[in-house]
Amino acid sequence: MAENVVSTALVACKWVPSAQRLTAPRYATPADQPHRLDTVNEVGAAWALRLRTEGLVGRVVAISMGPPDAAAALTEALAHGADEAFLITDPALDGADVRRTARVLAQATADLGAHLLVCGYESADGASGIVPAAMATALGWPLVTRVRDGRAAADGSLDLRRSGPDGIESWTARLPAVVSLVEGGIVPGYPPIRSLLRARKARIPQLAVGDRSQLDTPAHAARIVRIEPVPRPPREPRVMTEDDGVGEVVALLAGVKSWGGRS
Repeated sequence: MAENVVSTALVACKWVPSAQRLTAPRYATPADQPHRLDTVNEVGAAWALRLRTEGLVGRVVAISMGPPDAAAALTEALAHGADEAFLITDPALDGADVRRTARVLAQATADLGAHLLVCGYESADGASGIVPAAMATALGWPLVTRVRDGRAAADGSLDLRRSGPDGIESWTARLPAVVSLVEGGIVPGYPPIRSLLRARKARIPQLAVGDRSQLDTPAHAARIVRIEPVPRPPREPRVMTEDDGVGEVVALLAGVKSWGGRS
């Protein structure tokens, strides 16, 4: 094992609705829909396991925050090869916003002694891309986003390739750090049957916010939701005939564009 080995790489996992939801309208609520480990987190797990093989990482730990059923996502992470898994679940965290989610996961990262936090650039359901940056801010660690691939360097740093505005960029990151990955660079393999069976038998510890005082978050980090109706601008009906010219068509399209592009 390398001299600059990191004891723990933490892989943040999310339990998201599977693609079946698009063809299965019979489910009454989102909770009733089939769920699975987010595919971008499979990429993160595969990369962390490669770093373990390269000697930079001693163990790979999967962690998730969600309802008790979200343990199924961590079971998948264990099947892919993670050494351990922890689920943070607590009714007090129901509907947590980005800030609270990031603070809880960041504190768990510190509690577990991790020096590398691996996550997806954006989740399949929310797709905000904000949580990795919020976790890096809470930890006070640098963040490298949109990473496609990376290797452990001899000095214990990471040589990363990320998708930039002008193509693939090369970056060097020193640990501790938060790295968010995108799909397409690393293709995770299918876990073997033996690993799947072993993972299904594994016990996944569940942590509540009260289990560790350090996981407590301030009241001002609670969820705040406000829904305001936005009235649709009035629009007069317009019927075009074959006698209308190009000018009338352009005027009509300009009017549609001016209030949002809906017809």
